[in-house]
Amino acid sequence: MPLPSVQNASYPDLAQVRDTILRAILFAYARRGIVANVLPGSDHFIRAEKYASRVSIAIANNELALADFNPLTSTGDALVTLAGIFGVSRRPAGPAAGPVAITSVGAVSIPADFQCTAPNGRKYKTVSLSTAITTDALVDVIALSGGADTNQIAGTVLTWDSAAIGALKSTCVVGPGGLSGGADEDDDETLRTRLLNKLAFPPGGGNASQIAEFAEDATASVEAAYVYPGVRGPASYDVAVTKAGGDRVLSDVTVTIVANFVNGKMPGQNDLNCTSVTKQLVDIVLVATLPLPVSGGGAGGGYRDASPWPVAPTKVTVVGVNTVTVDSVIAPVAGQSFGIWDSTATTPVMREYTAASVGGSLGAWVITVNETFAPAPITGAYVSAGAFSLVAYANLFAAQVKTLGPGEKTDTLELLPRARRFPPPDVRDPSNLASRLLVPLQTTFPEISDIDFALAVTTGGTSPADDLAAPSIPLTTADPPNILVMAEFAIIAPTP
Repeated sequence: MPLPSVQNASYPDLAQVRDTILRAILFAYARRGIVANVLPGSDHFIRAEKYASRVSIAIANNELALADFNPLTSTGDALVTLAGIFGVSRRPAGPAAGPVAITSVGAVSIPADFQCTAPNGRKYKTVSLSTAITTDALVDVIALSGGADTNQIAGTVLTWDSAAIGALKSTCVVGPGGLSGGADEDDDETLRTRLLNKLAFPPGGGNASQIAEFAEDATASVEAAYVYPGVRGPASYDVAVTKAGGDRVLSDVTVTIVANFVNGKMPGQNDLNCTSVTKQLVDIVLVATLPLPVSGGGAGGGYRDASPWPVAPTKVTVVGVNTVTVDSVIAPVAGQSFGIWDSTATTPVMREYTAASVGGSLGAWVITVNETFAPAPITGAYVSAGAFSLVAYANLFAAQVKTLGPGEKTDTLELLPRARRFPPPDVRDPSNLASRLLVPLQTTFPEISDIDFALAVTTGGTSPADDLAAPSIPLTTADPPNILVMAEFAIIAPTP
């Protein structure tokens, strides 16, 4: 068997070193007409094995050392040391931040640093003084510590730690968007990505790469930073920051933290416009060619049904107790499998169903399912054709969409040569829905012989004018750039 190698370096293990020595002895003796005994237990075998046991340690140490100095393979403390040489370090856990809605009897004033506690025990404090506010007013808070568990969904009830403000009720409710941006300390892969980005785009002299590095260094809550040099005129610089997953939008509190950090690193450069991003919700339907089941004359491992359905973008129009009405032209058949993307879950997921019976009429077929809706699908969701790996397909593609970066802030040709997004979307983090997002699906799942976009529209859209393959340009260059965020999703079968 071939030796494991890195470029032109080979790293044999103990057995391979021993066997190489024994073969050399065997052939050397044979040239002299002597048969050497190299069987286990022989003198030659014992000497070769003892020598190999010492040599293989040195070889292994050399292999490990090389891996430790390779940014692609280094891990743990070795990666921390390597990254530190280039000025990249693990960021500590970042705190979640966002608004809470108060309840009060009349107008109240809440000081900065007034604390409250979430049901999971995480504590938060108000960011600034709020004066003369009343019930339902939103107050920004930030976690006292970092970590992903500081994130709280909208509607979570928090309790104020002090009753010193008599007119303020004891609880508040997390507002729209939730408390978000909480992130754990950088893991090895995050640290590696930041190191590779620095090596690929060397920072220095206040260039776009250095500004992006400053923004990402501010807090682990920042997944990535994008710079738009001079987009608002000479000496201006715009920075847009994203969070990992979700709607990609960081809270105003976190954006302020980033802005203050960047300004502190760029003294005298006060024309900074730091924002998050604006999400543009997009509904995506893919069409995939998969094997039919064995019962349908196929190889199996692809679609569950001999005649998979649907074969065109199909929406849920009405949801009942255990029924869905769909706008398909082709009628579904009892016994067919299908899936519906649950975009309302904390982590969106594909849910699978089987049609027990079908009623209704053309364009309004009513499907009764065998399963219990928990939760029920939403009106406007698209229907997927049942497949053995449908959930895995959906999860992988959703993860790919989350790698998209924001679009441009201007389409003015005179500005673009200098004000184009950095890093450019054709180099890293593309902003549009392109075939490259589909490559991991075919690489990971070889049963997918072909896959393409059947539909990509503004959420709820139906006409060609609603097509949304790329984020639009914001109204002004000072506005946050737009970023595509997947809302509804489905995979359908090709037309027979």
